[in-house]
Formats: sequence, structure tokens, C-alpha cells
Amino acid sequence: MLTPYLGSTSDHIREEVLHLMIASFLNGDNNFDYFTVVDSIAKLLDDQKANVRFAATEALSTLVFKGDKDKIWEILYEIVERKEYNRLWDRFDAGKYI
Repeated sequence: MLTPYLGSTSDHIREEVLHLMIASFLNGDNNFDYFTVVDSIAKLLDDQKANVRFAATEALSTLVFKGDKDKIWEILYEIVERKEYNRLWDRFDAGKYI
């Protein structure tokens, strides 16, 4: 899987892995448990590079659009700082997925 590369020292690799994951979420197998990668993606919400933070937000928004929003919120509630959680909630609840 691609998740080990989310920890790459190269921000370009982290960003491109997120783009590949988004494409996979949109076009991939519906039997895959997408929620196993939420915490790996969420860790990049506070990445030092803005392009990686943006791609992580887009990946999460794709998952919200694609599937079970409540399950994603449950996972994010446990691992994301409140300020970031509220920002995501406002964005996704307003329907600004992608």
C-alpha cells in the first residue's frame, strides 16, 4: 500500500501519494476499507508544507464525499486537535467536499 510513503522526507512524494490515494478513493474497489487510512492522512493536516496539508484535506474530503461521514468524524475526533477538527467540520458540513 501507499501509506508508508506518507512519511517520506520529501514533501513532493507525500503530496503525490495523497493524490494517488484520492484517485484510488474515487475509482477504486468499494470493498476496500478506506477508513484504515484516515489516521495516516490526518497526521498530514499539520505538515510543514502547505501543499501537503491541502492534499490531506482534499483526501479526507473525498472520503467524506465517498462514504460514511459519521465514521470519519469519529476517527478524526480522537486524533485531530479541536481547532483543526472544527475547521474540517465547518468545511465538510457546508458541503465543500472537493
